Amino acid sequence: AVVSTQSTGKDTVKKQTMVHHIACMMHENHPTQGDLHREIGHTHRIGRVSYDEVSSTIDKMDELCDRSWEDLRIISKHTSSTNEIMQKQLTFLRSVAERINILKLVFKRV
Repeated sequence: AVVSTQSTGKDTVKKQTMVHHIACMMHENHPTQGDLHREIGHTHRIGRVSYDEVSSTIDKMDELCDRSWEDLRIISKHTSSTNEIMQKQLTFLRSVAERINILKLVFKRV
């Protein structure tokens, strides 16, 4: 709520938002850092996300990945294991599983 009021409230002299002034000060004091003015919108949207919703989404992704492993195992029983498409799917699922595990780890630390 504070970010949204700062991004819409303007000063009386230059008619610039408070976020504009903060971004300018940050850029002057820390020129090697990213552009705060561009990032503030992302930060505002993140603030509206529910941790329960994120947890639920990660759990669903994990469950879908597990189901995909089962499906791939069933398919591999009925096809040649040297099938190029099967190898691509295997590589993809390994990548997905690794990313989901990283998401879980990051979520636990937050």
